[in-house]
Amino acid sequence: MSLTLFLFVLELGLRIYNPIHVPLRANDIVLPVNNRFQYKNDSNLDKVDAVVVNTYNSLGFRGAEPPKDFASATTLLTIGGSTTACHGLTDGKTWPDLVAANLSDVPKLWLNNAGLDGHSTFGHLVLLKQVVAGLKPDYVLYLTGVNDVGRADLNDWDKGLAADQASLGSSIIKHSELLSTIQVFSRTFRAIDLGVFQRKDLDVLKHPSVSIDDAAIEATLAEHRAKYVPGYRTRMLQLITETRKAGIEPVLLTQPALYGDAVDPTTNVALGDLEFAGKSNARQQWRVLELYNDALRELGNEHKVHVIELARQMPKDSKYYTDWIHYSRAGAERVAAIVAEGLRPLLQQGSEHEHTRNFGLLSR
Repeated sequence: MSLTLFLFVLELGLRIYNPIHVPLRANDIVLPVNNRFQYKNDSNLDKVDAVVVNTYNSLGFRGAEPPKDFASATTLLTIGGSTTACHGLTDGKTWPDLVAANLSDVPKLWLNNAGLDGHSTFGHLVLLKQVVAGLKPDYVLYLTGVNDVGRADLNDWDKGLAADQASLGSSIIKHSELLSTIQVFSRTFRAIDLGVFQRKDLDVLKHPSVSIDDAAIEATLAEHRAKYVPGYRTRMLQLITETRKAGIEPVLLTQPALYGDAVDPTTNVALGDLEFAGKSNARQQWRVLELYNDALRELGNEHKVHVIELARQMPKDSKYYTDWIHYSRAGAERVAAIVAEGLRPLLQQGSEHEHTRNFGLLSR
């Protein structure tokens, strides 16, 4: 069989049945509408379930179907990468699910999880423009940071958002099941190289150490300040602006992680010198991530955006994580408690504003 015929047969076969969900075709997001995925775990069962089920509704998000009286409900959407998607946690146990449960006393509350593995600010902006702006929830919660660390290339990707600037290559990928699937694997391997893709469970008791001197850490921080953080700040400002332009109020969540210069309470292991992604350690990586969190804090202050300090309130405790950044069942519960508490003042303020507005209309 010639190579051309083989590729044709492979393309045809994948169009008939592709076992891999392709979430992105070139620059178009493809949501898993009315889909259900089931995974089996064979390790770390004290932190996650043996069988994990991810169910997606008619919108392609995790959570309840949208209410018929959507406009009169209090509606929230969580957007982020894998630490929002929580694919390693079964339905009902993700932190967005548990935020909704913690806020069950809020009348007519609807919350859906729109997290997508590997997505950064680039993907969030595409999702906002293609899907979320038309849905118009009251609030969008953005958990961002870790997938943008060291990503200068996103500045070029932004140019592909406009249809008139889309490349011929993007157009070909968009219409090919084979090339779209290859693109998924390519981006997955890139995420692995950057250390943000969950590859295996983390055992801090057996994890190797690497020492990095202060001068090297400062040089790394200086590189991020100069080359990467300004672009992240610009993209986040664009997200804030576009979200509000769509009539939606953004909420910013700073990004937590297990890595840092701390002692793990569960194992009594000092985390600071533990290796991260083969080229860094926990101490350095946390200081790098905090540069991105600081950019978020500054934007929140400058543009009057509600910021929930998840990064500072989430304990650095291995019982809450399955690896450096992804949450265990207990971790999702802790994240949800922090986020729900952080949302209450905002929701209360919104409720009072709505009551005042409706009272004004009724009294006319």
